[in-house]
Amino acid sequence: MSAAALSALVAGCATDNQASRTDADRSEPVCFSDYDIRSFNPVDDEFIYVEGRRDSHYLFTMQRGCIGLRSANVIGIPDQPGRICANSLDDIIYRDMARGQSSCRILDIERVNSREEARELAEARKKARREQ
Repeated sequence: MSAAALSALVAGCATDNQASRTDADRSEPVCFSDYDIRSFNPVDDEFIYVEGRRDSHYLFTMQRGCIGLRSANVIGIPDQPGRICANSLDDIIYRDMARGQSSCRILDIERVNSREEARELAEARKKARREQ
């Protein structure tokens, strides 16, 4: 993993608010580089809230079973052409104190308005899945 791939991201740490977003917001692919990430906060082992530059906020939905993601203290993007996009099935690399370095597949990246909205959206999705 390159130093750029592990551009250290200090651990920061709804109802579904889809109705407040326009169709254009949902259809535009969300893309950025790891250099655009200012901080992150794992919600659990499946969701990560990411704060980007220019007051942008994202919810990453990860493949289930990313053991140790909840306690990650650093995340990065493996060497690639500099950008990741929603639904591209790229991976992140993360590190936690107990397990060391791991990787996990990104299933989706979506814009949210705040850290609180990201957490509420993640909780609503987990609750809906449990009720099925």
